Amino acid sequence: MRQADNSRSRKIYRCFPNPGKAKKDCGRVANLLIETLFPVNARRLIVWIYTALFVVVAAFSGTFFFRTYREYAQLQRVEAETRQRLAQAEERLKRQERVLERLRTDPAYVEKVIRRQMLYARPDEFLFRFEDGDDDPGRRDSGRGE
Repeated sequence: MRQADNSRSRKIYRCFPNPGKAKKDCGRVANLLIETLFPVNARRLIVWIYTALFVVVAAFSGTFFFRTYREYAQLQRVEAETRQRLAQAEERLKRQERVLERLRTDPAYVEKVIRRQMLYARPDEFLFRFEDGDDDPGRRDSGRGE
């Protein structure tokens, strides 16, 4: 086997000193040189290069896809939260529109709102205001020392 490798290298050297040979011979020489330096089949080498390139591109694409998917999931969560806030705001708007409509059309409701929020009373009425405190009326005061 060692002797066959030497014969190939001799063929390569024999071809170079003759510049008058056709291009076909030089192509053959280049192939022999590649085969001598790299004992792997050229087709197999190309397949390995393309396979490695495919793996690198697939890894990059997978990473890009994963990042994009995470961003998409985050945007979906934000959208769901925003839709929920929008539904709450629409419900509050409907309640406020109902109150406004009652204030425009119902004088008894207007009187009720004025009495409750502005603490108005009729001339023949007494208004009692109680302060909210921590003391419970049903509970004894334990701070008196009893």
